[in-house]
Parts: sequence; C-alpha cells; structure tokens
Amino acid sequence: MSAELEALAAFPIFSELSEEELKRMAQILRPLRIEPGEAVIREGEVGNQLYLLMEGQVAVSIRIALPAQLGGKNTPEEKGLIKYSGADHAIFGEHGLLGEEPANRTATITALTPCRMLEFSHSDLESLVRENPHLGFKLIRNLCRVLAERLRQANQDIAKLTTVLSLVLEHRHSS
Repeated sequence: MSAELEALAAFPIFSELSEEELKRMAQILRPLRIEPGEAVIREGEVGNQLYLLMEGQVAVSIRIALPAQLGGKNTPEEKGLIKYSGADHAIFGEHGLLGEEPANRTATITALTPCRMLEFSHSDLESLVRENPHLGFKLIRNLCRVLAERLRQANQDIAKLTTVLSLVLEHRHSS
C-alpha cells in the first residue's frame, strides 16, 4: 500500500476500508493548501464539506460571551480550544456532510502552519453512495462512530462544566 493510502487508512472515517476502497477515496478527495493564519472553517458560516488534516497544525476556536456578572464582556471573544497536527488524523466539518442542508459551522479552524488538507463534500458522499452503496455504508457508519464519540465527549464536558458552574454559583451565594 502506498504512503498516501496508509495515511488515509489512519483516519477513523476510513476504518476497515480495503485498499481498493481507499484508492477510490483518494480519487474523490480534493487536495487543499492552507497558509498560516487562513481559516479553513469559520464559526457561523454555512458549509457541507468535511476536511481531513494531512499535514500541518491548526487551532480550533469558538466565540464565547460571558455575562458581566461572571467577569465577562458584552462582546464575544475568540477562545482557542485545542490544537491539532497532521499526526492527530483530525477531521473537521462532519456535521455538514450528513445533513440535507449545509450546516452552520460550530467552530473556527485556523491554520497555524502551512497545512495540507483533503476536502470531501456532501455531494461527493451522495455520488459515492449511489455508485458504491457498500463503500458509502462503511463511510456513513464510520462517520456515525466519530460523531457518537464526539457526542459522548461533549456530554462529559457539559457535565463537568455544569458541576463547576454550580460550585461557583453556590460559592457566590454563600459569600
């Protein structure tokens, strides 16, 4: 198997794909070069493309606005959440890939270094499902696995944040 196919096979959405299926995906995926400081995805924009980070490093950020009583400002600020590199086999934009309508992006993805990415759109997925239902099923199953894991993580994060917020509010009321 070529190095490029091995790199694709490392992404969870391509789990359990045969070499022939990976070759088919390599034909469909569009390469992108992203320069440092350039946003691949902007929070709030609408899109239906998924991006795979092959090389480089990106930052994921969201706009938040804390109420003044919690020490915040009235205007939203960009807050960095996490950084990914090509070795992380990160994907972005998966929400927009599965819906009928393009989805609002939930975060901004900004290149920190020169990046090489691959792009896959909703229409690519639909064409693939029609052309090769078995491969389409595998991709959708794997995307669902990725989304389920992200949902589990989000639920854990919400539980932790809710606990911290309740402790802070309890402390404020007892002071």
